[in-house]
Amino acid sequence: MEILQIIKGLDIGGDSGGAELFGIKLARELNKMPNINVLICAFYSVGTETEKIWLENLNKEGINTFFISEWGGYNNINKFVKGIHHLISSISDIHLDVCHSHFQLGTLACVILKFLKYSKTAYRTSHIRKEWNQGKWTWALSPIFMKRIFPNYLDGEIGVSKAVCNYLINRRPGKLNKSKIHLIYNGIDVKQFREKSQQPLPKSDLLLLNQSKHNIGCVGRLTEQKGYPYIIEAMSELIQSIPDAKLHIAGDGELKADLEKKVVDLNLEDHIKFLGLKNNIAALMRHWDLFVLPSLWEGFPTVIMESMLSGVPVIASNIPGTNELVVHQETGLLVPPKDSKALANCIVNIFNQDSLRNNLAENAKIHVLQFSMENIAQTYHKLYIKHLMN
Repeated sequence: MEILQIIKGLDIGGDSGGAELFGIKLARELNKMPNINVLICAFYSVGTETEKIWLENLNKEGINTFFISEWGGYNNINKFVKGIHHLISSISDIHLDVCHSHFQLGTLACVILKFLKYSKTAYRTSHIRKEWNQGKWTWALSPIFMKRIFPNYLDGEIGVSKAVCNYLINRRPGKLNKSKIHLIYNGIDVKQFREKSQQPLPKSDLLLLNQSKHNIGCVGRLTEQKGYPYIIEAMSELIQSIPDAKLHIAGDGELKADLEKKVVDLNLEDHIKFLGLKNNIAALMRHWDLFVLPSLWEGFPTVIMESMLSGVPVIASNIPGTNELVVHQETGLLVPPKDSKALANCIVNIFNQDSLRNNLAENAKIHVLQFSMENIAQTYHKLYIKHLMN
């Protein structure tokens, strides 16, 4: 079976995030299966060192990975058309059985490949309900693609949570073929993550961690979605009760300067550290005492699964998708989104209750195993086989 996975890019942690990382993990697991060959098309290159490392490593692993265009801004038609030409040229000699996308314009590419008979089937995974970024043509293109082209021409649309699946079903109530909508949760490579978590930390990281007995971690792109202003504001109140509390934010993004200014304005420089992009998150995470994800919207956040596997208790926003993974008072704690005071109070409470913190962490370590990437990839494989046989 020849499978093409299309992702936005390889600048993981920067311009690219969880959807792209999931596409890579899925490709890796599928590629381990007998009689399957997987290719990865990273649609846009942004020219960073991070993407060069990913490109080199994936090709070394035996997964043919390639770029087809350069980033030119959201929904840049010229760059998209250039990418389609390069994509067809790259796969024209390969008889694809499956073309599978993990972002909106990549899905259009899948539809084109199927229409031109370069692929037998076409799928997309919807990783989040708010899929379309603001761009020149978004207002016109998104309704056409989402409500008409994608449902009619794709063999299947996969939602990573019940909330995402409901969003897909309700695009055109009563007119969609619900049998094309499939719930397959995000997954985590359990073995690989555990191995990486045992890697030693550099002295600089250890020195920073040793400054506090209340280390709080956040991981994700510095964007509006992740709700960082609310955890920063919460820290201002938290240190009144827990003076040595430290917040470690790993990631990069467009709001970095604004968030750094907010930290300075609140005189929190001694309590909040921006770590930038880190390639040792698994090792770093197991040294944290608490993980917080104050997002405003999510699909099915991988970073929470990583925290659970690390044995780190989780506090997260009570939003669709996240609240399917975090069971309140059982595998973590949920707080209202955009509520800094509630978040601060929740952090104080969990730090004051060792038994609660330990119980949540132990329950979560067991709970997360059902989302192993091996199991998730098997589910995708069964879906592909089902449609190819039909």
